[in-house]
Amino acid sequence: MAASGFVFALCNAVLRGMASRQSAYQTLAMQYFATFLMFLPFMLHRGFAGCRPRNVAGVAARGALHWIGTTLFLIALAQITLAEVTAIGFTAPIFVMVGASLVLGERWRWERGLAALAGLGGVLLVMTPRLGDASGSAYSLLMVLATLIISVGYLMTKHLTHRDSPTTIVLWQCIVVFVCSVPMAIVHWKPAPVEVWIAATLAAGFNIAGQIGMAKAFAAADISASQPITYVNLLWACLLGWMFFDDPVYATTLAGGAIIVTATLWLARREASR
Repeated sequence: MAASGFVFALCNAVLRGMASRQSAYQTLAMQYFATFLMFLPFMLHRGFAGCRPRNVAGVAARGALHWIGTTLFLIALAQITLAEVTAIGFTAPIFVMVGASLVLGERWRWERGLAALAGLGGVLLVMTPRLGDASGSAYSLLMVLATLIISVGYLMTKHLTHRDSPTTIVLWQCIVVFVCSVPMAIVHWKPAPVEVWIAATLAAGFNIAGQIGMAKAFAAADISASQPITYVNLLWACLLGWMFFDDPVYATTLAGGAIIVTATLWLARREASR
């Protein structure tokens, strides 16, 4: 899960660069078109029967949810810093752990709840500089909504891995998201230079690697145990935002990150001792 988080941070950095030059709809369509092309050799090797999901309705619903959540994500991504995007994304473990207990019947351990609350406190500290900005707050709320929708998809992933492989789930997510993205992309299309297509290809590769890694992590362990590990992603977001977009790194961001990392390491140690 930690490795997947770093790959997703790279993907977000590439997508932010794309979304700042064109619409979110075109960015999403280009990314998933490149993703589909990367999956073609795999599909040709296994054949249609080998790629067909057992839970067709579930895979289709997850793909549609991911399309909605990712579209909202990209709209907000171009307007706020990578650190803020990642910090708001840390609400996902809260949504996921509550959902895992209510829907999937996973056991709720006090250590996970305490780590999640500590992480959420760190997130609020990170967001302090933006709390008085009405425009920034609107995009922040949009990112929270996107995170909630994507979190529901995470819960569906855990359920779908009982019948389908992680690779099959990611493949059909890519197909569904691309098909859903095409109509709006056509309406908002602008000619894209070669470097933007290269960026789309990089984002596609990072996304595939991250999604498969995440699905395997969910299949191997309780979903709520793996979620607090994602708090380390804030460090990657600060570094990439500073390097490529001149994003400011506030003292509150570093202090919040320290709280988050401490909670994550403590939880990992507690889980390892079981």
